[in-house]
Parts: sequence; C-alpha cells; structure tokens
Amino acid sequence: WIERQKSGKHVLKVYPPLTLHTGDDIEKDVIVNTQRAVRFFETILCAYPSEYMWFYKVYKYTTQADVLILDDARTGHLRQSEAAVESLKIILNQAGKQGRITTVTVEFKHDLVRKTFVVYCCIAQIFVFLRKKGVLRFFLKRDSFKELVNLKPDYIVSCGSQLAGINFILGGGWSIKSVHILKSGIISGRWFSLMILPQHDKPRGTICTRTVFTKVALNLMTSGYLKQQEEKLLLRYSHLKNNVRPKIGVLIGGNTKGVVFDVMQIRLLFRQLKDAAKHFNMDLLVTTSRRTPPAVDEAIVRELRNFERCSLLVIANESNVPEVVGGILALSDLLIVSGESISMVSEAISSGKKTIVFTLNGNYSYRPNKYDRFVLDLNQQGHLLASSVKDISMTINRAMSKKIVIKGVDDKAMLLEAIKDIV
Repeated sequence: WIERQKSGKHVLKVYPPLTLHTGDDIEKDVIVNTQRAVRFFETILCAYPSEYMWFYKVYKYTTQADVLILDDARTGHLRQSEAAVESLKIILNQAGKQGRITTVTVEFKHDLVRKTFVVYCCIAQIFVFLRKKGVLRFFLKRDSFKELVNLKPDYIVSCGSQLAGINFILGGGWSIKSVHILKSGIISGRWFSLMILPQHDKPRGTICTRTVFTKVALNLMTSGYLKQQEEKLLLRYSHLKNNVRPKIGVLIGGNTKGVVFDVMQIRLLFRQLKDAAKHFNMDLLVTTSRRTPPAVDEAIVRELRNFERCSLLVIANESNVPEVVGGILALSDLLIVSGESISMVSEAISSGKKTIVFTLNGNYSYRPNKYDRFVLDLNQQGHLLASSVKDISMTINRAMSKKIVIKGVDDKAMLLEAIKDIV
C-alpha cells in the first residue's frame, strides 16, 4: 500500500500475506477468503479515504464523451471551435457515443497576468510537472477558474494563440485529447493531439504530428445550417419572405491589425453597389460587424437610408442579430465581403455562392498583408474574385457573367479523417 506524505513524497508499505482458508468446500473458501481480503482493504481505506483510487476503468464503456470548448470572447474563434466540434460529434456518433458540449469563457485577471501566463507556459514546456490546472487560479478570474477545474472533459478544443496555453495546461491528463485551431504561439504543437491550420497560417517551427491544413478557416456553413439561419432571419424580418428579386449580400468588417477602414472608400463602394443593384434588378442585404468604426456605420446608413432596393440593413453595434450573417449567406445570389476578416471570407465562399472580396489597401498588388495573401491565393485557385474598391462595378459584371464559374471549398472530409484518428 502506498501512502502519500505531506512533503509530497510517498511511503510504500508491504504487509504480510493474507492467511487463506482452505477446505473441502471450494465455494465456501472463495467467500471466506474474499471477505478476509475485503476487511483488510476496508481497514486501510478507512484510515486513508482520500487516497483511494478505483484502478478499474469503470467508465471505459460509457456512451458519453464530454467536450470542452474554450472561448476567448472572439466570435470568429468560437465559430471555428464549434465547427471542429460538429465534426467531432459526427465521429463520436459513428463510434456509438454522444458528445456533451460545454463552452467556458476564459477571462484573465488583467493583461499583465495574461503576459505572465505566457512566460509560465514557456517554462512548463520544459518542466512538465508544472502542468497543473490548479495554477490557473493565479491567472484567471474566479468564475473562469472554477468552471474549468470542475470539468473533467475527454476532449478540449481551443482556437487562437491566447487559448493555446490554457489547452496545454488543462490537457495534461492522460486520457484527455486536445485539439487546437490556428497558430499556438509559443506553445509547441507537439503537446496537442490534433492541430488544424489554414494553409496561409503554416508555422515555421515544430507542428503537431497530426496536423490538418485547410484551405479556409473552419466554419459552420452547411446546407442544413444555412437553411436554419434563413428561417430564423425570415421569422425576424417577415418582409423578406415576399421579396423574390435576386439579392446581393454585403458583409462589412472593421478595423484590425494593419487594416483601417476609410469612410471615403466605403462611400465609393456603396455607390457602385447601388448602381449594380439597379442595373441587375437586385436587392441589397447588408450587415456590419462589431469591429466596424462608428464613422463607417454612419456613412453606410446615410448611403442606404433612402435607397429603395436595400431590403435589409443591420448595424451590428446597434442590433444583435445572431442569425444575420448566416441568413444573408443563405438568401443572397452574390456576396460582397471585406477582405480583412478571414473568418467572414471563409464563411462566404463555404456557402457555395459567388463571392467578391474587396481590399481597403487600394490594390491587392500593393504591399499585400496576410489577409490580402489569403484572398489572392483563393482567387488564384478559382474560389473567389478579388477586387479593389474602385473596380467593384467591373468585378460584379464579371461575376454576373455566366462565363465565370466559382469553385466550391470543402475541407470537411479531410477534417473528419483527422478527428477519427484521435477518437
């Protein structure tokens, strides 16, 4: 019997062998000897109840698998994690199991603590004994910490470098499978069971043995999901039900690293979109994001306020309509998307609709950033049409031509195979 000491060391005690009863009645011998063994263990367990562990895998044949999604409060990252979990649920169902999903928002105490956690993770990769989830109490807000330590997931899914360290610490258990999406920052990919990376995000360093490179960012865009979002949007905006004209869906993002939205370019964009709507007898369905600057929101409202062919305008900073993006993707015949959001571009082309992606840098050939390179690669592969703002009218004319065929994107089969390997 092994006994844990307060110092962290252990004492191994070897007891004399049990005296077994032997007689003519074998069945009676089995009962008597079993009772003697059980009494011996009862004595020890009563003395050290906190150290008792049932070594038999009592849950080995369970039909339920617990899946933890880590959320950093970034919608794009959460959607990618949810898309990975949808594929995981399919594989679990094939194995006769049901996935129970829990999403926990990870909140650090403050920014300095978050940076300190990065340093801690660097050290914990060298000294593995530091991978204890109890240390998270020093870095996370109380509610986040309590939720995480009370869970015993079979799978952990995270997205973005900020959550890679949390996944790394929590995934220290032997039976936990960890899935991480996008680059993991200073955390080596070898600590994860599976990494999912878009092709434009290939790291230079060590990656996980099981790594899937997708053409676009993971998303929830399936025919069933789009149909569901369309129904919700029509229920909210009933006037769209009777609108039978073809539609141009417009998805406007916002400022991000290296990209600043310019009001004049947005005005130029929407003036061309209004002309195209009139010319092709189409309606506009428009939504912005929470990253859209207030000045850009105002400019869009002014441009479309009296435009009779604008059937829908949702300003995200004023109205929270969860189904608006999926609903617009489902209802539209042509999509116009700003190129600074890889998640939004990925959702658009995964919907199977003709997609035009515009840049705010003036021209895609002028010092392309990582967002531009992502769009240009997909443009070259025939999955979308890349355009500058000033050339939107010309690009719409090309897109409406029957000569232009846009190739679909489907990373799902490859993703399912990779997940099947870890399940």
